[in-house]
Amino acid sequence: QLVTFYSWVPLSPEQLHAAVAEAAPAPRTLVLRAARRVPRAFHATFAATRRRYTYLLPASPGGDVPAEALDALLKPLAGAARDYRALGRGLPKGKDPSTRILAAAASRVALPCGAEVVRLDVAGDRFLRRQVRTLVATAVHAARSRPGDELALYDLATCGD
Repeated sequence: QLVTFYSWVPLSPEQLHAAVAEAAPAPRTLVLRAARRVPRAFHATFAATRRRYTYLLPASPGGDVPAEALDALLKPLAGAARDYRALGRGLPKGKDPSTRILAAAASRVALPCGAEVVRLDVAGDRFLRRQVRTLVATAVHAARSRPGDELALYDLATCGD
């Protein structure tokens, strides 16, 4: 995760590490790996070249939506830049609706507490407003309504308005 913040007082690397560690909700849950000075005009949101989102969905005992089915639906989305206006919300007039999904996958994982969840990971060069949230909901819908159709999500996601 890349973040930007401004401090009126120059901070040493040791002071930065201590401040981040103190802000963590539990020990070692928030760790500063590297820091550097940047011009005041730098903005992490606009300078990012990639974004990655992870969603955790409850895994039902009966396997309501198998992780394998979601994974098969997500795989065809990775690769070329495509028009995802069907998944974006509040797209301003003239904004390019094309984004490139670099990787998309789903798997069943066990959390440290022992609970099982379905984990969906989506990485891309950029995303439209609410694109990933809508993509995840659409993937679950497609897995339930069109089982076995591995292009169902691709068709829904790239159909335009």
